[in-house]
Amino acid sequence: MSIFDEISRISEEVRKEIERAFRNVADRFLYTEEGYRRALTDIEDTDEGYVIRLEMPGIPKDKIDIRVEGRIVEVKAEYPSEEGKRKYIVRERGGRGFYRRIEVPSDIVAEGVKASYCDGILSITIRKAKPTTRWRIPVE
Repeated sequence: MSIFDEISRISEEVRKEIERAFRNVADRFLYTEEGYRRALTDIEDTDEGYVIRLEMPGIPKDKIDIRVEGRIVEVKAEYPSEEGKRKYIVRERGGRGFYRRIEVPSDIVAEGVKASYCDGILSITIRKAKPTTRWRIPVE
């Protein structure tokens, strides 16, 4: 083996290691520890509340779970099981489904939360709780 072949082999190994390292870093941002993809999200602040839109293509409506606690909105959606149904050559859209935990800036009215799902976009409309009145208390 010539010196040039050896240099070529080493550079290919280095390139693969760099690619693997960056893929691992990207996966930490794109996936949760449980294998869920982080849904791409937009949050709009309106006068009445918030509109949260999450990209969740390929998820059936009945596989979407939305929970609200305090100012936290948690969304989890799972792909239908494909165990043994398909034989993939390449699978880049993997993962168990989508997950996102969002904290909105103000309190939420529980009865004022509505969700709809169309063309792979989950829209959650949240009504803001009215701010509590603040007053001064005299000390006697």
